[in-house]
Amino acid sequence: MRRSKARIIPLVLLPLILFSLFTLLSPSAAAQALEDEGSFFGVVMEVDQGSVYVEYMQQDRVNITLHDVSLSFQDEALAPVPHRIHISTEVHGDSADGWHVSVPFSSIPSRPGDTHTIPVRVETTAMIQDPIVEIDVQATYVPRGGDGGTTTNATILAVAQPNPRLTLLSQSTPDRFSPDEQRQVPMLVQNEDYYPNMVAFSARAPDGWVVTPPSSIQLGPKESTVVHFFVKAPQEPWFRVNPSSDIVTIEAEIVDGGMVASQGIPTPVSGWFLPGWVIPHLTLLLMGVAVLTKRGIEKTRENRLRKGAPSFPGLPPEKAARYEALKIAAPEKADQMKERLKKVHKDRKKEWKEAYKEERKKASDRRRNVNTRRKALLSQRKEEAKQKKAEQKKLDERKARREELLKKKQALQKASEEQQDRQEDELTDRMRDQRENRDA
Repeated sequence: MRRSKARIIPLVLLPLILFSLFTLLSPSAAAQALEDEGSFFGVVMEVDQGSVYVEYMQQDRVNITLHDVSLSFQDEALAPVPHRIHISTEVHGDSADGWHVSVPFSSIPSRPGDTHTIPVRVETTAMIQDPIVEIDVQATYVPRGGDGGTTTNATILAVAQPNPRLTLLSQSTPDRFSPDEQRQVPMLVQNEDYYPNMVAFSARAPDGWVVTPPSSIQLGPKESTVVHFFVKAPQEPWFRVNPSSDIVTIEAEIVDGGMVASQGIPTPVSGWFLPGWVIPHLTLLLMGVAVLTKRGIEKTRENRLRKGAPSFPGLPPEKAARYEALKIAAPEKADQMKERLKKVHKDRKKEWKEAYKEERKKASDRRRNVNTRRKALLSQRKEEAKQKKAEQKKLDERKARREELLKKKQALQKASEEQQDRQEDELTDRMRDQRENRDA
């Protein structure tokens, strides 16, 4: 009886054991079991650096490492099918404008124990507003069924490097300056950086101009303001040869930033101007006036000499009336009378011409004599200068010979003295030797 019961129990439990093994070996069943147990799924995120500094309009990269820490089965046949990890980024700050954060893919497959390295690219643009933001990176482990996923967060501090940029614009172009006049020139200065900067002002002006820049100011990010430069024109004369084309250069510089913005301001000056082309024409005109004046003077002198030239003899009023009556009564006698008058005028004119020629000849001879005497005087002076130079040369030669003779004399005297000294020394030595020999 006991043997029959022992055989029946294994026969009854065998189907149950086989059913359980079949259920456990089924992949869908294993996956369903793991999906029901959400605590078996998870991901750990590691960031290689907690902050990143990005240059203006540049990009940088931060690597994040994902570790799949989901539970795995000892039996490979019971291993679940791959699940997915969704990755997303979000920028937090006063303003996210100008920041671009991206990852190469938003979802990746994963199995328990896998490790994934994902680069997070951080980029700044010209439209950046907030220089310091936080980048939130989220990794969500989603099971195959879509339920029971877990989320892991990591924060990266992103800091934009300073971008020292300035804009300097002229608000208005000044009109013509009067001499020694001072005006205010408004200039718009804008800080293009997304950091506050201290801005100093300076100016470069031509000679005579005086420019007073404003004091340094503090500008916030993207802030602009209007500053005034005091420009004073030089004390110019009322007349200038060329029109003024001076330019005053105004500069704004970021203190300790190395950025300089400049703006040139034309500064015309009112007054009377003389164009450059007038100068050569005026020179030619003056030369022509000088030549004409010289000729006019000569003509005047000639006219003065000609004042004594005889004129046609006229008749008194009574004789003129008789001459008219004679022309009617006796035309032949009137013609004879006219011929006599012409002959008298011709003789006088001939005498005057000869006298005038003689006077001109005398004047020419006087000028020729003066030129001759002047040339002779110049020649005499040159000859005297040559003679003086020759005499000076002779004196110099004599002086040189005298100095040479003096040197020779001094040399002979020195040689004589030296010879006398030698002779005395020899005599002294000879006497000493004789004395020593005598004593010996």
